[in-house]
Amino acid sequence: MSMAARRFSPQARHRSFVAAMWVLGLACLGLLAYGLTLPLAWQQMLILWIVLTFIADEAGNWFGYSAIPLGVLPLVLGSTPPEQWWVIFPLIATSLLVCLVVKHAGGPFVLPFAAVLFVVPILAAAKLAPYLDTSIKFPANPQFQKLAFIAAGIGLLLSLIRQSVVALVQQRARRPRPATLPASTSTQRPVPLVSLKKED
Repeated sequence: MSMAARRFSPQARHRSFVAAMWVLGLACLGLLAYGLTLPLAWQQMLILWIVLTFIADEAGNWFGYSAIPLGVLPLVLGSTPPEQWWVIFPLIATSLLVCLVVKHAGGPFVLPFAAVLFVVPILAAAKLAPYLDTSIKFPANPQFQKLAFIAAGIGLLLSLIRQSVVALVQQRARRPRPATLPASTSTQRPVPLVSLKKED
């Protein structure tokens, strides 16, 4: 087998794809860990956390699950953690975890259910938090809900695009190729025309 054939073999392409996914996943985790320790506003941290978690999840399920607990970094290592992050972290971490669990249960058809289950904990907290503690009003903040839902929508849309592309590639790979007729090794000689003469 030539070097070009080995380079483009299915095994080589699979190894290259796996390596690319590892690079993407580790890059997302590193960028997320760095970004969450910067003195950013809670709006920026929220979008960064949700979007990078979904992108990391596309590189591999455990990358997505690993990105969820990184949301605690503003509270642990952040120089000036936003006051709202004490509410954002447990609430968004719960929404992300439930969403990813459902997302991993199937293909693109479960993505709407994953979106619904991301929204439910946030809306439930907005309704129930005042009954538990009247000082907790942030879950009902319209800006918080809007940014969280938009960021999750972007992440799920990226997942839909990725799954659709993979499905098309796999369908094209399974499509039967036209059979090629082997070249004949023997050549057929033309039959000479013989003129028959009548004997006198």
